[in-house]
Amino acid sequence: MNPISELTRKALIKTICDNQGIDDPTDIAASALNDGDCPGICTTCSEICDNIEPDQDKGWCDECKTNTVISLLILMEII
Repeated sequence: MNPISELTRKALIKTICDNQGIDDPTDIAASALNDGDCPGICTTCSEICDNIEPDQDKGWCDECKTNTVISLLILMEII
């Protein structure tokens, strides 16, 4: 996986939070750790994916057809 700058990482986390209607990403992260499903986002086109594996860092994006979907937990550096 290509390294993601801190600025990009924060923007992607904010995009996921905005999509989920939640201000604090730790609320989503806590739920993801308990449920086993995690929201993610494509690092190429910013398409949101609602239910991916928490450790996903090269998931398939149906929108732009690339392996660039990353989970919130990876973005937050929890995993």
